Amino acid sequence: MPVVILAVAAGVAWWGSQSERRRSGEIQQRVRDICTAIASGKDVKGTINAGNSFVEGQVIEAIKRAFPSPELASSMEIAVKPGDVSGIRAPRGDATHSVLLSQDGMDVLGLRVRYRAEGRPIEIIGFWIPNPQ
Repeated sequence: MPVVILAVAAGVAWWGSQSERRRSGEIQQRVRDICTAIASGKDVKGTINAGNSFVEGQVIEAIKRAFPSPELASSMEIAVKPGDVSGIRAPRGDATHSVLLSQDGMDVLGLRVRYRAEGRPIEIIGFWIPNPQ
């Protein structure tokens, strides 16, 4: 019986890690698409945070400042981490993932992301400027 319990626990842990890996990959691709679209001058209003146009506008401006060209946006490094970010002035716990965008090894922008379900749009609910390294 203990062997069965261990096997089931291992299966659940493996399935959970695979699910999180898929979520992180989907978030990474969507963030890259959004940043590239913004850097290319495309209108993305209503697709980042449809519920809060003020936050959406602030996020768009932050991405424009961090990645002023499509080349920079397409070459950025993206690190996705489950859970909300801590240590910034923002309501904690609303984001399902935190995303750190880097260029040439320097962290340039952090995004607080809400992931709802596979295939549904992500929602960027905030951002932060990382401390210089």
